[in-house]
Amino acid sequence: MIRVLFCGEREADWLILQAALYGPGSIAPRFHLSWEASLEGARQALLQNAGDLYLVDEALGGGQGMELLALQPAASTTSPILLLSSGISLSDETLAIQAGAADVLSREELSPRLLRRTIVHALARAAARRRATDIPAGIVPQPLLHQRLESALSRERLARASVALLAVSVPDHTHERITAIIAERLLTCTRELDTVSQSTSGHFLVLLEGLTHTAEADVQADRILLTIGAPMSLQGKEFVPQPCIGVAVAPEDGDSAGDLLRSAEEALRNAQRDGIRGARHALGPLNEKAQRRWQLRRALDGALERNEFSLHYQPQIDLRNDRIIGAEALLRWRSPQLGHISPAEFVPLLEATSQIEQIGLWVLQEACHQAQRWYVGGLPVKVGVNASARQLASSDFGRLCEQILVRTGLPPGQLGIEITEGLLLESSPHVRDLLKRLRALGVSISVDDFGTGYASLSYIKRFPMDVIKIDKEFVRGVPLDIENAAITSAILALGNSLGLKVVAEGVEHDSELEFLRSLGCSAVQGFYYARPMPPAEFESWARGRTPNA
Repeated sequence: MIRVLFCGEREADWLILQAALYGPGSIAPRFHLSWEASLEGARQALLQNAGDLYLVDEALGGGQGMELLALQPAASTTSPILLLSSGISLSDETLAIQAGAADVLSREELSPRLLRRTIVHALARAAARRRATDIPAGIVPQPLLHQRLESALSRERLARASVALLAVSVPDHTHERITAIIAERLLTCTRELDTVSQSTSGHFLVLLEGLTHTAEADVQADRILLTIGAPMSLQGKEFVPQPCIGVAVAPEDGDSAGDLLRSAEEALRNAQRDGIRGARHALGPLNEKAQRRWQLRRALDGALERNEFSLHYQPQIDLRNDRIIGAEALLRWRSPQLGHISPAEFVPLLEATSQIEQIGLWVLQEACHQAQRWYVGGLPVKVGVNASARQLASSDFGRLCEQILVRTGLPPGQLGIEITEGLLLESSPHVRDLLKRLRALGVSISVDDFGTGYASLSYIKRFPMDVIKIDKEFVRGVPLDIENAAITSAILALGNSLGLKVVAEGVEHDSELEFLRSLGCSAVQGFYYARPMPPAEFESWARGRTPNA
């Protein structure tokens, strides 16, 4: 049964429609005809997806019937609207169709046959669009998104959680299959809590709930831009989408569903008008940080295959004899378009995606190859490699480490795996077992940035580890910085009592070095001795350096 809703005030029109659909020769058994006589009732009916087709009198509400066409972005994306008019001009008919009407019917020329044929054709075109577009089932109707948005805003007023609405578009394309692919990609990169819908004008809407801070909307926008901006193949040709997003956050950009929707779509229109490919906020200028992240994410795609990454090594010095005992392998990236990028910018972007697993594996392989070359060349430097949470969560990480050690010939004792204290606190039994397995091979385990995560003594005792590294923030300015001196002293005392080696990071000055030496610190690394260096420069520096130099 197809629901046809007449939105108009004139009873005469209602009777004509009844006669046309239920009279001789009609196909009435397929239809259910209902009537809504008020403008507000018609608005609610569209928002609630009450009909499969709407017959709207342009005279409704004192001539405001055509305004219902503007509600289509917040209503069903597939229900056609037929406009019933009296003597409007051809140019007005064209404007109505451009605004979203499936067709315009003149009241004076209306006949049962014309009405039936127009309805059947409008429904057939809508069904054809649905089949051609093949939008995934996870894309919800806009009335449902509207309801969820209202509910989310109500919860946001009670709890201190942020709500955001993203309007997502890929300009310069009209192919329906591209729209379907973009819809599929949106569903893969959004959270289970998010709601994805599509407007009749073609762009998508993403409702973000439960945000702890508004900056998370930018992070999610970045993820969407990266995912749907990846190249796609269509009929043997490559198409690279250039998406743009309008971002609206409650309550700054609106405290009702309608206001937030208008803000997000206005931001999207502004971005499209200015030719922006990225995210733009509803209020204020272009979000430069979001634009920068978008640029970096696009540049990171394929950077490993293009050999844009390299490793630099920063030496670790034993304070007892001033000799080199190891080096930390640090990832560096030079983009041909963006130049040298700070790890503080690109590493968090890698860690937010599965790219960190592929690039982390490359780092491990490259560092082991380099350490082996140094080892056989008479420069036995233990190399420390940082491991991310995603890598450690993988069931293959331990096996991959073993394979790389065998393939490179590097003795396990020349490799160290470094994890952050935060990862230590959040880890699972799987991670503990993995670290035990690596340590049993002879690989040393270091806890990096120690002191920032406030791990308790019970955590330290529970995990297999050999080294704790004091974060540079706590080394800076000691002993004059009394608070940092107290924290550093406590960490050193803890490490020494547990028989762990303690390495202090970020040492830059004589006063810091002497303070650490006086407390029995095992080793240090920092600019006082050397900055991170490329392999050849590191080797030259290390071979030319003598103790106490």
